Amino acid sequence: MGQVALVPVNIATVCIESFFYGIFFVLSTVSLYLLVKRYWELGGRLSSSQPWTPTMTFIVANVAIFLSTTIHWILVVIRIFMAFVTYPQGPLLFYADIAQLSEVVLSGALIFTLLATDAMMIYRMWIIWGYSKHVVIIPLCTFMGLLVCGIAVLYQETRFHMGQNIFITDLDRWLTSDAVFTLCTNLYCTTMIAWRIWRIRRISTQIEGHRNNNLMSVLAIIVESSAIYTVWAIFFLVTYEAGSNLQFLPNETICIVSGISFMLINVRVGMGWEQKAPQAISTFAAAPFTSKILNPSVTVQPTTVYISQAIECDDDGSRTTTQRSSKPLEV
Repeated sequence: MGQVALVPVNIATVCIESFFYGIFFVLSTVSLYLLVKRYWELGGRLSSSQPWTPTMTFIVANVAIFLSTTIHWILVVIRIFMAFVTYPQGPLLFYADIAQLSEVVLSGALIFTLLATDAMMIYRMWIIWGYSKHVVIIPLCTFMGLLVCGIAVLYQETRFHMGQNIFITDLDRWLTSDAVFTLCTNLYCTTMIAWRIWRIRRISTQIEGHRNNNLMSVLAIIVESSAIYTVWAIFFLVTYEAGSNLQFLPNETICIVSGISFMLINVRVGMGWEQKAPQAISTFAAAPFTSKILNPSVTVQPTTVYISQAIECDDDGSRTTTQRSSKPLEV
């Protein structure tokens, strides 16, 4: 891959990130509005029986991701003024020195955003799988890997000296590991969610005799949004491993892209609430549906699923019924 100049790629990064931030700002604002509105529709207060709900979790995550992403964008804008106006050695040496405090804080905001969006992806999968502890073991391991490598990245940046090559220093392995861990988390969670929804749709077809297209709509929302972030992470890995300065573009904007991916799912499902469209399964308080798959006599209210039994169909067509806890699951 041909080398690109350091200063032009950073100028382009500011322009592209500002464009992405505009999209992110609109999505995050609409997402927060829909989540808060949904929260108040469901009672809008804590209770002793259910002190915390998934809707509240996503509201907190929405605010946290918005703040960290906004801090990241503000620092990017401030740094371009520092590079061309206040830094005495000029913009080239400014952007080449990644040990500056502004760069370290910028990376901290980026890593926090990745951790938050990955955590919510794991949380969505956990809810869809009925709060199963087994399915979250692998993504929790990759999440911890991202956390450790993220801390190491910040530490290595503070030890960076002018003149070092970012592609052959100790920082290299930590940055690559960061990208691989977050990529694995998103691929795993998306695959598991897709498989779970496909399996429920298959059982629904066998029991009810018709296909549930609402399930596929939910699946499309998650897969399409996750694909945006996955492509951007791969873009960073390819450019970084090729030793190109172009890697600064996906590296600096990946937190905005991950935020867009997260908010896009919330908004698209939230618009489903507003339209009162029937939904089958969602991971963040989706619209109501009637669960004939689990138990024909149970009507599921909005955001609450009472699972009294699970029915699995064997290859020979026989049905095996397994008793489960009747603990309500807010999805």
